[in-house]
Amino acid sequence: MVNNTNQNGGRLEKINNEFFITVGDFRIPTISQNDETNFGKIIKFKKNLKNKFEIISKGHRNAQGLFYDKDKNYLLSTEHGPKGGDELNLIDLPLSGLVKNFGWDISSYGEHYEGDKNLPKLKKSHKNFGFSEPIMSFTPSIAIQDIKKIELDNDDFYVLSSLGS
Repeated sequence: MVNNTNQNGGRLEKINNEFFITVGDFRIPTISQNDETNFGKIIKFKKNLKNKFEIISKGHRNAQGLFYDKDKNYLLSTEHGPKGGDELNLIDLPLSGLVKNFGWDISSYGEHYEGDKNLPKLKKSHKNFGFSEPIMSFTPSIAIQDIKKIELDNDDFYVLSSLGS
C-alpha cells in the first residue's frame, strides 16, 4: 500500500475556551478505528494544556468541515467519503464521555477506488454494524467541504460548500 497525504483535511472550531479539530486518516486503512492514534478523529483540547486532549469521535476518513451550532449545542462535520459516500455527521454536545464512531473504514455509502481492490468490501449500513449513521450521505460524491449556518428572518439554513459540480 502506498501512503500519501491526500486524505489529511482538517478544520478547527473554537467553542468558549475549547478547540475542536478534525484529523484525516492520511489514507492509511484501519487507522480511524485505532484508539492509539489521532488519525481519523475529531479531537477536543483546551488552550495552554500541553498534550491534554480528548477524542470525541472516530471513524472519519477525511473530514473537511466543522461547524458549531450554539443555539442547538451540536457540531456538524462534513467528510469526504471514498468513491461516493460523502457525509454530513452530527455530534451532540455536551459530550457524555462516549466516543461516537462513524464507521470508516468499515462502513461507507461509497466504494473503494480502483487502486484499493485489496481492501475489505465496505458495509453500506452504519447502524447495522454499531456505528453512527450520517445525517446525509452523497452518492455520487459532491466533494463536500465546509458547512455554515445562515439566519434569515427567523429561519435557519445550513449551507454546504462543494468542490464538485
